[in-house]
Amino acid sequence: HMFDCKNSEIISYIINTMSAKIPEIIGNHPTGNKFCLSSLTNQDRKPEIEFDFGFYPDNKDVLKNYCNGFIDLLFVREIDGRRVYSILDWKSDLFKSDKDYANYESLKSHTDERYAIQRVLYSYCLIKWLAQFYPEQSESDIFNNHFGGIYYVYVRGCNSGTGNGIYAHTWADYDRLENAFKEVIKGIYNG
Repeated sequence: HMFDCKNSEIISYIINTMSAKIPEIIGNHPTGNKFCLSSLTNQDRKPEIEFDFGFYPDNKDVLKNYCNGFIDLLFVREIDGRRVYSILDWKSDLFKSDKDYANYESLKSHTDERYAIQRVLYSYCLIKWLAQFYPEQSESDIFNNHFGGIYYVYVRGCNSGTGNGIYAHTWADYDRLENAFKEVIKGIYNG
């Protein structure tokens, strides 16, 4: 046998994840369109993007890990004539039931509970990074025109041709993202 059970399980995860249907986001809203990760070309994706906010809180060991590190995947897609950048974070979390991966409220609750700080920092970091490429635009304009949301991909729950295991997030506007970032920073230094 060419593949043992473990290898075939991993191959299944990869195939299901790469062909899952992901909701497209521009700025503050899903467009209604879907795409698959397999449609991304090598030049349109960048894995392991390093970031560093330049501060290292001594009093918050939990938050310290969020102040620098690596974003799993940054990718760009051409949508309506503009470059739209998205963040993707791979997750291998094991849910109680396979049905939980297909349930939006379950995915949202789990992601909110475990990754709320991370998604704020990663998204804010992306907008600030994009500002160097779009100096004529405000952060709010960059958010509206070039922010493609943040995706949490729970690989154990992805199924080919479905949105199972995919949680997509954005904010109502840039001000809400910036306020969330300020709240995180305030918590780091005042907690």
